[in-house]
Amino acid sequence: MSGRIIYSLLAGLLLAGCVGPPRRSAAPSAESDRVDRLEAQLKEISASLGAVNSRLGDLDTRTQALADELTRARRASPLAPLEVAPPPQEKESTPPPETVEDFEVERISLGMLTGSADWDGKPGDDGIIVYLYPLDRSGDTVKRAGDCTFELFDLRRSEHPLVMKWHVAAAEAAGLWQTFPGCYRFKLSWQGPVPPPPQPVLKATFLTLSGREFSETKQLRVKLPPAAEQAK
Repeated sequence: MSGRIIYSLLAGLLLAGCVGPPRRSAAPSAESDRVDRLEAQLKEISASLGAVNSRLGDLDTRTQALADELTRARRASPLAPLEVAPPPQEKESTPPPETVEDFEVERISLGMLTGSADWDGKPGDDGIIVYLYPLDRSGDTVKRAGDCTFELFDLRRSEHPLVMKWHVAAAEAAGLWQTFPGCYRFKLSWQGPVPPPPQPVLKATFLTLSGREFSETKQLRVKLPPAAEQAK
């Protein structure tokens, strides 16, 4: 009986020795299985996130398509003209050179009030009042500085028809500009004792500071003093 007990004990020890090592390796195997399960879960989560991102991309595409369709529908609607569009922003721009050139002097004109005048209250005219308009190519008055020369001619004379001449420098003429109407106003007294002819021709010449010259003529009717009328 005791031999059987010893035999059983030895068999148990042998069995314990055979089973023992697998039990010692069970812990690492369980940890490895846990890691595998976590990796599998991570893969599932990554796949889920990829599906969500793809879904969001599809939603963005559909949202943009719906917005474009809504814009087209509004434009095609009968109420579309009632929508007020924002005013376009004004951009500063430099006018082209030809626009600036339009405001340069292209000719001059003598106003209809240009003529001989009496300013001393005595019979007979005392000189000429000249209204000179510098004009651009459109015929509008432009204020430009320049030297002014006025010549009075007696066309009845075959020789030396020039009888009087006045010159007004640009600096002096600048003070003779009037606002309304916008033009130069010159008051030219007769020169010398010789009376002017009854129907002289006045020639006005305007020389710009850039060297361009413009002229205009006008025939005048002069009212002479009684003594000059009798001596004529």
